[in-house]
Amino acid sequence: MKVAEAQALYKKESTSTVTAARSLAADEETTKAVWSQGASGKIPVPKFLPLEEAASKIEARASGRGPSRRSGDSGSRRPGEGGKRGIVRHFQLPGKFPSGTGVEHVIMHVYIKALQTSEGVTFRGFMFAESVERQWYSLEDTYMCQPFFERASYPGIQLREIVSLDDSAREWNLATYPELLYEHEADHPATGTDERRRICAPVPFEGTLALEDAMRDFQLHVTGFGSYALYAPGKVILKAAPRPKAPEYAPGARIAAVLHPFLHPTPQADVNRVLMHFVAYHIRIGFAQVVHNAQVTYLRGFYADEEVMAAVRAGQLVLQPWTDLAECAGPPHIKCWQPMLYSHAVLDAWGSGTAYLFIADPDEYLVLPNRAAIASVADLLTWCTNDAAQVAATRYNAYCDTQQCSGQGERALWTSARNGSHPLQGYSRRSTVPIKLGKQIVDPERVASYEVHTGVTFSADDRTVLRLNPDCGIVLHVLNQFKRRDFEEYTVADTSWQWALQSLT
Repeated sequence: MKVAEAQALYKKESTSTVTAARSLAADEETTKAVWSQGASGKIPVPKFLPLEEAASKIEARASGRGPSRRSGDSGSRRPGEGGKRGIVRHFQLPGKFPSGTGVEHVIMHVYIKALQTSEGVTFRGFMFAESVERQWYSLEDTYMCQPFFERASYPGIQLREIVSLDDSAREWNLATYPELLYEHEADHPATGTDERRRICAPVPFEGTLALEDAMRDFQLHVTGFGSYALYAPGKVILKAAPRPKAPEYAPGARIAAVLHPFLHPTPQADVNRVLMHFVAYHIRIGFAQVVHNAQVTYLRGFYADEEVMAAVRAGQLVLQPWTDLAECAGPPHIKCWQPMLYSHAVLDAWGSGTAYLFIADPDEYLVLPNRAAIASVADLLTWCTNDAAQVAATRYNAYCDTQQCSGQGERALWTSARNGSHPLQGYSRRSTVPIKLGKQIVDPERVASYEVHTGVTFSADDRTVLRLNPDCGIVLHVLNQFKRRDFEEYTVADTSWQWALQSLT
């Protein structure tokens, strides 16, 4: 099959299935009849693959040589695309959602992962309700990402074994935790969060089955929805790796930075250079690796770049394919895909032996201003965090020296070929007033889901967010990396962190 034919077929299937979701969600019986085709391999919205891979998969499916694609799968990776982290599966189920203002038609996104633990096989994941009617919600002039829901009426997750017609199916209900999103700031002032951001965070769930029960095929149900998905955890379920603890953060401990997609259309060569600047710096200060949620648009260009692939082969860079922000069934909107993207990063790292994740955008750098005391991220985690589940670093805008950024400005500084210096050497000033929301370093074992600046933890003991002492580390936001966004701000000279750049020259 030709690439053009594969592209046309995928676009046609995507359009038709989204339309079906929107039109059938109002009719549960019809929805159940149509969407239960998931048992035969039909999924609501396919993820988009690189076109050559899509062509071969579609052709193999048509000829009977390959399996039908039953769910989203972030565990099927090419070389350099992740390690033994377990498989995160993504399902989209349409149905009626009991919101705070009535009943809304939604597509419930379900992400789930299974790992062997000391208790058996633990299933962990999160749910996110995407309305098919509107892109975000206003409650008392406060914008939210999901429909406002009552805690008592929030649907649950059920695993139902697939058996013959003559046998009765056993069922297992996984515990959901919508109440974690609804405790007011007055109850937990140390979190520094508000109701809006918690409603943006997906609802986590978790449950444990005996090993012999978990190694079977299931129907995955969202309670109250007429549709279901086929879920096969696999005959071989990976064992959860132990998480290192202080003082075991010495060099070699798994401390990862998660780099999120480039949100604006950017030339491939520019993306490659910005990516490698990010990787080189954070590996320098002690991160074990950078996990990049890479849009498939850029994957081919990454594979063709020798510098990028050298970092992959060295284990410094992991490419985690993300489907061009198309995880949402409707028009991709930041209030829909972003909470799922961040939460997916945490779930993907759960059970992988990762101690902490620093979740950042391409223009955000964790810097260490006190080399005498904190000379690596391992030092920071050992001496400055008290092994907290969530650590919030203060974030400042970084400004380029006028001489360094003359001519074509900061974009040219970041996208030029590496010539013996790192672009951050041109940044000698930062804002005096921090940005309102910082960036977090989180423990993926204890954080259950994540909004852009706020984690949700299973345990109330882990809810308090530790504020990182700025003497230990801060986050620099390169505000004008790709375009001029601000230039009228009080600034202060600060090069205390630039020692880390010396070995990169």
